[in-house]
Amino acid sequence: MEFFDDCMFQQSVKTDSVNDFVHAITIWINQPHVVDKRLNCAIVVKSLNYPECVEHVQYLCKEKKNFSNDWQKYLLSLQDDLNHGIKLQIIIRKLIPKRTDIFSTTSEIVILGIGNTNAYTTFIILPSDNSCVPSYGYQFSFQLDANKYKLAACSDLQSSSNQLTKKPRQTTDWLKKHLMHKLITWTEQQCISRRNNKKQFPVTMSISLVEKEDYANLYQKLKLKYGKKWIEAWPEKTDPFKFVYEDISIATYILLLWKAEREITGTKKLQSFVDLGCGNGLLVHILQSEGHLGKGIDIRRRKIWDFYGKDTILEVKAFIPSNGSVFSEADWIIGNHCDELTPWIPVIAARCYFKPTGRPTDAVTLSFRVACMILTERLQKIAILTIKIICYTLTFARRDAKESQYRAYLNYIHDIGKTCGFEVEEDRLRLPSTKRICQIGRKRSYESSESERQDRIITEMLSKVSSSNRFSVSLERKHIGDSDSLMPSNEKAVVTTTATTETDAEEQPWSQNFKPREPLELTSNCKQLSRTFKDEFVLVVANKLLELPSKRVFKPIAVDRENKDDNFQTWNRGGELTLDTVASLFEKSVIQQLKNECGGIKTLLKLFHQVFIVSGNTVRIRDWSSYAIDSKGFSDNFKSTK
Repeated sequence: MEFFDDCMFQQSVKTDSVNDFVHAITIWINQPHVVDKRLNCAIVVKSLNYPECVEHVQYLCKEKKNFSNDWQKYLLSLQDDLNHGIKLQIIIRKLIPKRTDIFSTTSEIVILGIGNTNAYTTFIILPSDNSCVPSYGYQFSFQLDANKYKLAACSDLQSSSNQLTKKPRQTTDWLKKHLMHKLITWTEQQCISRRNNKKQFPVTMSISLVEKEDYANLYQKLKLKYGKKWIEAWPEKTDPFKFVYEDISIATYILLLWKAEREITGTKKLQSFVDLGCGNGLLVHILQSEGHLGKGIDIRRRKIWDFYGKDTILEVKAFIPSNGSVFSEADWIIGNHCDELTPWIPVIAARCYFKPTGRPTDAVTLSFRVACMILTERLQKIAILTIKIICYTLTFARRDAKESQYRAYLNYIHDIGKTCGFEVEEDRLRLPSTKRICQIGRKRSYESSESERQDRIITEMLSKVSSSNRFSVSLERKHIGDSDSLMPSNEKAVVTTTATTETDAEEQPWSQNFKPREPLELTSNCKQLSRTFKDEFVLVVANKLLELPSKRVFKPIAVDRENKDDNFQTWNRGGELTLDTVASLFEKSVIQQLKNECGGIKTLLKLFHQVFIVSGNTVRIRDWSSYAIDSKGFSDNFKSTK
C-alpha cells in the first residue's frame, strides 16, 4: 500500500459499514457513464485471480513501453493484504467513449480489496492514445474507524501534467469534486436505505441485451447520418434534440437486436416491421433507410411525414385490437409511446399464427419506455419500449404499496406477456428519461402443439376485463391474406356492433372497453374558453386575494412617472390562496368546464401572469412595486418570473 501513501484528498462520510463503500464503488465500476458523460459504458472483459493478475502485469511491463514497472511492485505488495485476510476481487474493464470518432477505448485493471474495517479500490490504467479518462493510476480507500474516504494518485502523476491541463476530466481536481462527491453520496444513501430496511430492487443494467461496444459505434454512426439533418429540418413544435436523438437511440438498439437474431437464425434477410403509434415517424424512417421493410400507423398525421419521401410508409388509422389486427407479413411489431395500446401488444403478437414454412414473424412494441418482447418458434415477435402509465381496457392496479406506480405497471405488462406465453426479459434503454425500461420475450413458454390451449388462456384473460356481453367476439386466430401486407392501405378501421359476416367478426374488437384516442390533439391552455368566462374567473380570484391581509408592508408607488414627488399611493399586494381554496370559490360546473378544456385552475391563472404569480400549489397577486419600469417595458426581473 506504500504506492498510495501520499493522500491527496480525504473527506468524512456518514456510514457504519464497509459494504456501503463497496456498493458505491461497484456503481462506478459498472456504470461510469452516470458520472463521466463522455463515456458510453463499461464492459467487464474478464475476472482474474491474484496470480493471474501478477502474471498479466508482468506481461504488460515487458510489452508496453508506457506501462510503469512500479505496478509490478505494487501487485507483489498486495500479498501482505491477502495474508491479513483482505479479500481481493480483480477485473479488467474496458471503457467505451460516446464519441468513438474522437476518443479511443481504454482498458483498466480494477482491484477491489475488502476487509472487516477497511476497503480500497485501485484503478490501473493501461496505455491508450486519445483516451478520455485519467492517464494515471488512482485509488479510493475507506477506513471504518475514521469514517473517511481517501483519494490518492500514483507517483508518476507529474509525468502526465501536460496532458492533464488539456483534459479537465483527467485531473485529480475532477476526481475530488465530481467522482469522489458521487461516491460519498452513494455510500450515505446506501447506509440510510439499509438502516431503514428499505426494499432494494435489483438494478437493471442498461442495454444489457446488446453488445455495448457495437451500440456505441452504431449510435455514433446513425447520429452523424441522421441527427443534424433532421434537427435542422424539424417542422414540429416539439423539441427536435430530444425526439431525434431518442429515436436514433431506439433505432440503434432495435438494429442490434435484429442483427443478433439474424446471426442466431443464420439468415441474411433483413427483418420487416410494423410500428403502431409511430408518432413523428422518424423511427420508421431510420429503420426503413437502413434496409428494413416496414410501415408506421398512427391516428394523427404529422407535418414531418411530408419530409421523409415515398419510401417511408406511414398511415393514418385508428388501430383497434381485434382478429383483424395481426400482421402476417411483418417480422416485428413496434409500439413506441403507443400508450393505450401497450398492454395489447403481447396479445396481438400471441394471436399471430404459426406459419407452416418460413422464418418467424416478430412483433415489437416500444411505448412505455419499458418493454421489448420477441417471440420465436415461427411466431411474431414483439418489443415494448418507452412506456407511460396509460391503460384503458385491461385492468391495472398497484398491489404492493412499497412499489412505485411505474414499477407496478412494469410488472403488470410483464404479467400480461407471461400470460400470453412469453418468457419476458427486461432491459434499460439509453434515453434521457427515468422511464426507459424495455421488456423482451424471445421465447415461447409452450410448445407449438399447445397453441390452442394457450389461446384459450388468453381468451379467458380478455373475458375478465370485458364489460359488455351484448354479443360474443370470436377470438380464434385468423390467417390474414394480402390485405395485411406492408403496402399502404386506404381502408379505414371500422368497428361494428353486429356480427353478421365473417369480415365483421374479424373486425370486432377483443374488448368493448377499448377506445382509441381522438385524432385531434386537444390543447391544454384553456384558450377555447370564452373571454367573458376567463375575465369573470380572474376577477373573482383577484378580489378574494385583495380581501386577505398582506403578508408584508405596502410599498409606495408613483402614479405619475414624470412627477415622482406627487400622487403617491399604497400598493395592495393582498394575501395568498391555495388552489384548493380557489376551487371552492366556484360552482362544480365551472370547474368541470375548465377540465373539459383539458386545462385547470393553475393553467388558467398562469395565462394571466401579468396579474398572478402561481408557485407550487398557491397563487398570489404580482407585486408590481418590486419591478423597475422604464419607457421600453419591464426589466429582466419580470421576464424571469413569467
